[in-house]
Amino acid sequence: MLVDLALTEFKDEADPPKAHAGFALEKRHGISANERTFIDSTFGGSWAAEAGAGWNWFAMADGAPVGFCTFEQRFHRWWWLTTWLARSDVGVFGPLGVHQSVRGIGLGSVLARRTLCSLRSLGFAYAIIPAVGPVEFYERYCGARVVERLTGP
Repeated sequence: MLVDLALTEFKDEADPPKAHAGFALEKRHGISANERTFIDSTFGGSWAAEAGAGWNWFAMADGAPVGFCTFEQRFHRWWWLTTWLARSDVGVFGPLGVHQSVRGIGLGSVLARRTLCSLRSLGFAYAIIPAVGPVEFYERYCGARVVERLTGP
């Protein structure tokens, strides 16, 4: 999926107030051991490795991570990103995950918008969201559109 970062609704101040009430939002490069454990145990796959190689927005509750979104992870060169990584105007978005206990309050959309703002501030015109699960979420909250479908290498 592709997002046009010129869209104005990606301003940080547009976050729904209740969506991150009680959560600290933190941006940093890489992940701590605690964050790696959270990502591995909650989501699995290669998500912790991807987060460790990129920048991340974290939602923290009482000092513990409850959600995250990675951006500009360019260490893992997945075959489906080859064309997109060659474009200097496209930043990489994801993965994004929110713990099941805090889903449904808008925290995922806050992390997504913060990530899109960060990509825009780095000078990118577009964000590619590869290997998407919930297409409807990204269409609704990010203005993303499907640009290609994965069919295998």
